[in-house]
Amino acid sequence: MRFPDDAPPVGLPRYAVDLDAPGRPGDDGGTRTVADSLGLAVRPVGSARLEGEMQRARIGRALGTLPPRLRVAVALVYGLDGGPALPLAEVGAALGCSKQAVHARLRRALPALAAALAEGRR
Repeated sequence: MRFPDDAPPVGLPRYAVDLDAPGRPGDDGGTRTVADSLGLAVRPVGSARLEGEMQRARIGRALGTLPPRLRVAVALVYGLDGGPALPLAEVGAALGCSKQAVHARLRRALPALAAALAEGRR
């Protein structure tokens, strides 16, 4: 499947996105969580459910700031499209590019996403 450059924004699923789910391997060889990759400080606040909903809404707004190609790559790799998180090779096959190209998109997308999340906290 190939996504056009003007693909519609990827929406977040209505069910919970586990921010503590394993993400990509970290620089130290350990596995980073989705929250780690996005630079989120996950902390309990009063209601864990409310905090989770607020985090998902912030992530959805931040994803909307990314160009479509980057947004789709992030959504597929981290399972933010409602499906399971996919390996880079599978995402590459879905997008019609190599897993190295997907990795390059993530290297551009994650700092931009973290910056958008940080800006939203101000």
